[in-house]
Amino acid sequence: MATVGTFSRTANGFSGSVKTLNLNVKTVTFSPV
Repeated sequence: MATVGTFSRTANGFSGSVKTLNLNVKTVTFSPV
């Protein structure tokens, strides 16, 4: 499986970046609901 992003744990979830052939997002945040 390929790596498509890098993420770090933050106080509110995860933050990082996503890079694929069609998508290049520098700031992504995943928060629990």
